[in-house]
Amino acid sequence: MVGKIKLSDSALTLVDLKTSAESEAESYSGFVPKGVIERVLKGNSKELEIIINSQMKAGIQIPIPEVLLASKAVRGNRPFAVLDVTQRVLYNGLTSALQKDLPPLHRGGELFEEFKLAPLNHSSKGYVVMTDVAACYQYIDHELLESELLAQTSETEITECIISFLGALSQRSCGLPQGRLGSHILAEVVLDIAERKLLRDGAAVWRYSDDFRIHAENQSEAQRSLELLEHQLRKMGLVLSEEKTSVRTHAEYESWAHAASKQIESVGEEVELDLTVLDQYENEYPPDDVDVSVEQATRLLSYWVDGIRDKKSQFGPDTVINRRLFKYALWILRGLREDEGISKTKFILEHEPSFTPDVMNYLLEVTTQYEDSVTLVLDEVVGDPDFYLSDWQKVWLLQPMKKVSELSTTQIGWVREQFKSQSGIVSSESAIVLAKHTLVDVDTLLHKFNLCDEGSRPQLVEAITITAGSASDKKVRAVTRDRPLYGWIAEEVLKN
Repeated sequence: MVGKIKLSDSALTLVDLKTSAESEAESYSGFVPKGVIERVLKGNSKELEIIINSQMKAGIQIPIPEVLLASKAVRGNRPFAVLDVTQRVLYNGLTSALQKDLPPLHRGGELFEEFKLAPLNHSSKGYVVMTDVAACYQYIDHELLESELLAQTSETEITECIISFLGALSQRSCGLPQGRLGSHILAEVVLDIAERKLLRDGAAVWRYSDDFRIHAENQSEAQRSLELLEHQLRKMGLVLSEEKTSVRTHAEYESWAHAASKQIESVGEEVELDLTVLDQYENEYPPDDVDVSVEQATRLLSYWVDGIRDKKSQFGPDTVINRRLFKYALWILRGLREDEGISKTKFILEHEPSFTPDVMNYLLEVTTQYEDSVTLVLDEVVGDPDFYLSDWQKVWLLQPMKKVSELSTTQIGWVREQFKSQSGIVSSESAIVLAKHTLVDVDTLLHKFNLCDEGSRPQLVEAITITAGSASDKKVRAVTRDRPLYGWIAEEVLKN
């Protein structure tokens, strides 16, 4: 089932699709790798705006996207909808058109720190409720969202278009796609309802995204406030995470609030490195001129690995910081193009699958200098029949295989198996790997193109262009003339 949405000329004047396309070219969700499509978006934003505008006037079909399950930290998965180019640009443009009239989107390490310390600054005694919403984005109610958007913006047509778009994506009456700026904007609209309700009832409440903190003078008041929040969220179709909900004394909360800083200080002393420059909560890293030696980065990497091997607790604030320190260490080794992390690849993927993007981006950077080592570790992962890889991980694992000068026999067999995958994105990313290593012919790729959905076709256009080697080849024209986008992809591929 697909959805069809349209906008009038007057409504379209409020939606800046050119800026949206440029923003999408620069944005990075972290869920799937960047590719040729981002370069195409950046160079053809005006043309894309014209195309989507014309489609929206006539009415545009919204295909159901493929959903990958991306690993969350420690345990569990987060569903990630792989939106095609039109969906990405349109979603960003529609939500941005309303943003000025909606609750401000405040994100970042400094703001989280302020949020975390707010109950302590409010009072030096009492209790603090800590909680957050379980699977928040998956259960944002579209009808409630529509009501709030209309109340705050009065933009009926764009609001209805957003709701229709979301319904077409999710095929149900709730849910926002993960990892998108538009989803962050819309989630704030709904979560703000609960915060406002508690404030009107006299609670001392603070919120950062779907995390809540409530200060109470005594335990009875704390339980009452928590119950009030639960009732309000249930009315909205949301529930609190039982595992992340607790009522702590002021002293207990203060200890928790400062645990991260103490952990960073402790690890910094152990590895003889100033880690205060590291953002504790976001994926932003210090400037390139931070002086960190290979030895220090390696010791920092080993700190996490040794902790897992020693079966230390994988829960609590220490673990959150240790994960961030691990990512920082890998980022340093990646920047220095050093090989100390290569041999740990399989261990890391086995014990913390959510690190898959970090590890594969690292391998991409060091492949040129240490191709033999990278090949060995890739063989170790894909050659083990008992080693489970999700489709999401497979997409990432295919990236360094695009860069190696030659695939091993083990890798060739594995990539060919992925080419037959039921997952469109796994199959199409495999096609690029096979094309780069001249292991597939154009006719096979054209047949795959006919069978796959819109979301996977850009990668197949890339693979077909690589294999044919010329934009004028009639078999390349057989796909590039379907959409201007495909022609742009072919041109971009041939430039590099």
